[in-house]
Amino acid sequence: MVQYSIDLRGESDGSVCVTVCYDDQQFEHRAAQEAVEGVCQSAAALTRSTVADRPLLEKVGKDLRDVFLKPIYDGLVSAITPNHGRLLITSDQAECLRLPWELLPSPDGDFLGTNCRWAILRSARKVLLPPSAVLRSTPLRIVFCSCAPIDLAPFDYEQEEEAVIRIAHQLSGNVYIEIAETGTFKEVSKLVAEVKPQIAPLGS
Repeated sequence: MVQYSIDLRGESDGSVCVTVCYDDQQFEHRAAQEAVEGVCQSAAALTRSTVADRPLLEKVGKDLRDVFLKPIYDGLVSAITPNHGRLLITSDQAECLRLPWELLPSPDGDFLGTNCRWAILRSARKVLLPPSAVLRSTPLRIVFCSCAPIDLAPFDYEQEEEAVIRIAHQLSGNVYIEIAETGTFKEVSKLVAEVKPQIAPLGS
């Protein structure tokens, strides 16, 4: 898989040093503080808009290109277009990572993010872990409560709980499950605060 990278490093004067690597070539460019602040403000306006206005999306994409990548953008896009791979955006600046890089313009007049042959990734690391690296996770934490409205016919709470336990056991033991036996909001709230579950299903 082909991988190209754009690295953005903040400088003491507020500018951003941009390093672009593709096809065994490396290019550097410095984006001025005022220009960086301007494109960040334009991108922030997208989050306040209730409608995806295409002219605004196109403007932000062109601003990203012109501020950070204009000197080498044509060469970068020409290299991207015929290939399959990923474009890695790395930075020590959270504001840069949050920018909508998917809106960069592509040669066909659309956005780079619509190219299904390419993935755009963001990372604070300059180098990603290799695909073969094993990521070790903590056990999946679950809080389960079996309950039902009091004005409906009762059902078998224990059967519901046993079914969830059986499913949890299929996860090869890498799971921690707590069951709210009394079925009250007070107990569920207490367990959620203690266990901090990723999943808290209410069965009814």
